[in-house]
Amino acid sequence: MSVYIIKSKNHQIYVGSTTRKLKKRQDEHRSECFNSARASYYNPLYTHFRTCGMTAKDIKCEIIVKCDPTINMLEMEAKWIKHIGSLNSKSSILDLAKEEKRKLKYQTQGKVIQKCLCGGTWTYGHTTRHKRTKLHIMWLEEENQKKLKYLHIVNATKEKIKTIPLHYDETKKIFIKEDI
Repeated sequence: MSVYIIKSKNHQIYVGSTTRKLKKRQDEHRSECFNSARASYYNPLYTHFRTCGMTAKDIKCEIIVKCDPTINMLEMEAKWIKHIGSLNSKSSILDLAKEEKRKLKYQTQGKVIQKCLCGGTWTYGHTTRHKRTKLHIMWLEEENQKKLKYLHIVNATKEKIKTIPLHYDETKKIFIKEDI
């Protein structure tokens, strides 16, 4: 079990982890990067490696931490990714700026209090929790009752209109109600 890095030609770093032999994982990276038949060929990491001029020989996995089985390897990898600011597909260099903007947006939106039609309030990220409150549920039930009443009235008026017999007077060019 180990956490490893791959350095690209433009000095950016990818952090990965594996429980298998490092040589085998290195060969997989090479195949995924340069074999267009592989589904991962268009992965942002491998696209970056190819655009900066790397060859299969340039992809070398270097161990940075050997983990014992009691340590959560994914947590260790995540710590190194955060520390290095790596080329991992979810936090690639191209995405780092977007990620920072998104974090800032969430921080600012998290402070804005949203108002609901039910009279309740919530902050960003807590809409689901708000929608489960008794206040919101009772408001929804009232709204549904209003809609049902409205639909009942509309249906009743449609039925009344349907039962009124009309005939069209060609000379006056209007509909006239027939007396039954």
